[in-house]
Amino acid sequence: MIPLRQIGLNAIKADISARLTSSLFHLITNSILMYIQEVEISLFNLT
Repeated sequence: MIPLRQIGLNAIKADISARLTSSLFHLITNSILMYIQEVEISLFNLT
């Protein structure tokens, strides 16, 4: 049987990795959106 402490640590690790993954995902999508906006602005300024 797995000790209770180990289960707790695994749950914490899983929670942290899930949070990191989601924040990383948000960071990447925000960067992409900002990049797209900048490209649109520069294209708009060219015309």
